Amino acid sequence: MTTMRLVGALAAVATLTACGSGDDQSLLGEAGDAVRGAISGPDAPPRVTTPPEVLRNFESPVLLLELNRVDGSALVGLVATNGRSTTWESSDERTITIRNGQLAATRGFGEDLMSADLPEITADARGRVVRDHYYLRGDEQTARSRYFCTLTSGGSTRVQVLDRTYPADIVYEDCEGEDGSFRNTYWFKPSGAMQKVEQYVSDAVGTIGVVDVQN
Repeated sequence: MTTMRLVGALAAVATLTACGSGDDQSLLGEAGDAVRGAISGPDAPPRVTTPPEVLRNFESPVLLLELNRVDGSALVGLVATNGRSTTWESSDERTITIRNGQLAATRGFGEDLMSADLPEITADARGRVVRDHYYLRGDEQTARSRYFCTLTSGGSTRVQVLDRTYPADIVYEDCEGEDGSFRNTYWFKPSGAMQKVEQYVSDAVGTIGVVDVQN
């Protein structure tokens, strides 16, 4: 899907949203302002208020981003597929890349994750793994941050997706490296597919939640 088709698709959702509630902002405004909030940190960042049924039944693939550092949210639409990687874009051209259910790159968030070498993580994955993150440093050179991580089970639970909850199995990934430590959390559907991930991007951006709202 091209960027223009994505904008048109998101505008269609915005029209449906406006019909449902006169108080809702347009979806285009929400998506752009919420992602910008990850950089500027407003006191009350916008949140996506599109009705859940509209998002669940929308004809084009969309993901919900939870911008945890600023407690905001935004929608991104699918714009490209390259092998096992998919790229998703907001209305103001911030992008994320997903590979095997994990966040592999970001653009437009500030201290972006330029790329990553990711371990394979499944619902039954356990033990020690290594992940490499690549960041653009002050000298405009890309530098690697290596993390040694431990995968553990969080057991079976239910995960909140919009206005519903679904059964899920949790996997925790606790990582340590020379540049710090963090925890990633993965929620898997009974089918083994990823339902939600909360993943570390960088110190400036914090973690971003990526949620499959279309089940």
